[in-house]
Order: sequence, then C-alpha cells, then structure tokens
Amino acid sequence: DGERRITYAELNAAANRWARHLSSRGLGRGDLAGVLLERGIRFATALLAVLKTGAAHVLLDPDFPDERLRAAADDAGIRHLLTRPSLAGRLEGPWTVHTEAPGELLSHGPGNPGLPVAPDDPACLMFTSGSTGRPKAILSSHRNLVSTLIGQPYLPTGPDQVYLQCSPVSWDAFSLELWGGLLHGGTVVLQPGQKPEPALVAELARRHGVTTLLLSATLFNYLTDEHPEAFDTVTTAFTVGEAASPAHVHKLQRLRPGIEVVNGYGPAEVMIFATTHTVEPGERPHPAIPIGTPLVDKASHVLDPRLNLCPPGVTGELYLAGEG
Repeated sequence: DGERRITYAELNAAANRWARHLSSRGLGRGDLAGVLLERGIRFATALLAVLKTGAAHVLLDPDFPDERLRAAADDAGIRHLLTRPSLAGRLEGPWTVHTEAPGELLSHGPGNPGLPVAPDDPACLMFTSGSTGRPKAILSSHRNLVSTLIGQPYLPTGPDQVYLQCSPVSWDAFSLELWGGLLHGGTVVLQPGQKPEPALVAELARRHGVTTLLLSATLFNYLTDEHPEAFDTVTTAFTVGEAASPAHVHKLQRLRPGIEVVNGYGPAEVMIFATTHTVEPGERPHPAIPIGTPLVDKASHVLDPRLNLCPPGVTGELYLAGEG
C-alpha cells in the first residue's frame, strides 16, 4: 500500500481467517457486504475475505458524504458492513457491523474456507456516477468480472507485471487495477488516499517500477504534460473514461518509444471495458482515436431506430452485448 508489503501467502491466510470469522457471523453465499475502509492492505484483504464467504462486496468510499453512503447501503440492501471503529458511526443501520482487524482473528484457521461459489453468483455491486440522476446499482457476477480480465489480449499479465491501483474505489476501473494484477500473479501497488494524486502517482510508479497504469483521459493528459516520469517504467498505459486526446497520446509515444497506449471504452454496466483500441505510433497525431473492437466474449453493434444494423459510416446507436 505504498509503504507495507504483503505476499500472496500472507494475503491469502489473512483473508481466510477473516472469511471464516465472517461466515461464523452469518455472512454467506448471495449476501451483500458493504466495505467502508480506506485504500490499503486491510481494504484489499476485506474484499478477498468477503468473496471467500460466497458473498459479494459493495464498495463504499469514505470520501463520500454520509447521506450518499447511507443511500448506497440502503439501495444495495447490505446485510453486513466491514469497517473500522472510527468509521462505523458514519453508517449505522440494520446490518451486522464488523470492525475487527485481520490481526485480531488469529483464533480462526488460515486454510482456504472452501465454500461453494458459482460463476453466476454475485461478486460485486457498483453504482453509476449519477450524472443523469440518482446513481444506479449494477450487480456483476464472478463470470462478468473474470471474463473481462482473463483471456483478453488487451491486458498485460504475468508475475512480472506491476499494477498501480489509484482509481477511486467507486469506479469500475478499480477492478482492473486490483484484480488484473492479483488474478495473474502480479504485484499491485495501492496508492494511499481515495483519489488519484498526480505527483504521488508519478512517485509511486517510479519507486515501484509500475508497468501497467490505468488513467482517466484527463489524468493521462496531465501526467504526460507535467509528470512524464510517471511513465518511466510503464509498458502499457490505458486512457479511459473520456475521449482520448490524440495530441497527448502522440506526445507520450514520442517521449517513451515502445510504450503501448490503449484506449478503453465501456459503461459501468459492462464491467470495465466493452471495447479497446491499441494506438499505433505515427509521425503525427491521429485525427481521432477510435474506441476499438470488442473484447473476447463481448460484442458491439451500431443500430438504427428499428434495431437494424447500420452500414459502415452511417450514424446510429451503440448496443453492447456479451459477458460483462
């Protein structure tokens, strides 16, 4: 988490002890558990522990106002809440509250609980930004999450990969930064604080040799202009969330020859990405950067008002389908 290190064995043992404790207090398959914790090792352990019980997690950002936290917890219908004593008072309700730290659960065994989980069981519940009204809850299954992060050519994987998790936990891109590394044996660096801080992102990326960096287009552009050292060790940089800037993509490719820049597109409903496009470097900026082609097991179609496929070059509405 920027300061402390934890191995896979230590993470697994801590999550197993916590999962056994949670199971003994009634958390199980099909339940929803809120997680109200600051980003860090305890937070990551809590997510894994919830999943090991067969339940799904609902990420509750401590930076949110109390009324938004309450609305999210109520809308999700959480039955359990994992938090710290100093945060518990912000979210009181008819749920079971767990404020214990992983180190307080040594009476439980470190072995895998071995509880059943099916591919279509819920894994996480997220909320849209609410830019068009009240935030909408989106429930994603294990299948949805895994299908986006495993067997996908766009995603760099392996034990040599180092991901930086700096996106807000309320953003679906958070899942790529955390699970994209952990599902493939890589290293994940957790940025302290709840929002990406440009200077800190640059410092952590250099200190820990980050190889995969996912950024909003705004942050991508800012780091390219003001902190290009953030990309010193990066081999794959994602620009997401807004239209990619051809000028900034071109600038970064000139500053860091060989870096792979990927434009990712997808609303929260499709779990991170529906399409991606790897930008080919050129002598000058591209006129525009496309959203690309669908991921494996996903599809995109441009349809007219009668839901007929539009010919190439004809304007229509984008429809997305598949696992996600």
